[in-house]
Amino acid sequence: MVQEEAERFGKYRPVKINGQIYNHPLGLNLYNFNNARCIIPKARMAVIFEGEKSVLKAQTYFGFENDIYVACCGSSISSYQIQLLVDAGAQEIIIAFDR
Repeated sequence: MVQEEAERFGKYRPVKINGQIYNHPLGLNLYNFNNARCIIPKARMAVIFEGEKSVLKAQTYFGFENDIYVACCGSSISSYQIQLLVDAGAQEIIIAFDR
């Protein structure tokens, strides 16, 4: 992060270097999907959290062999994210948001 920009605009912003913005679309990704997609077909379910920390806590509580946890990294879920889980074999999707 660029310290000056973090202080001016906040720390959760894409970084801009030489006019190039480095970011990624959150609606097209799920945190931990790369690990959970192997377990989701066996469990036939997935759990969506808001944040990454909840995924890490669930992995600690229930073990990596039961890792069906992903995070949408925000307070909204896109249809693309749902389709990723369905394509991975989820027949049941549990939304575990704070609010």
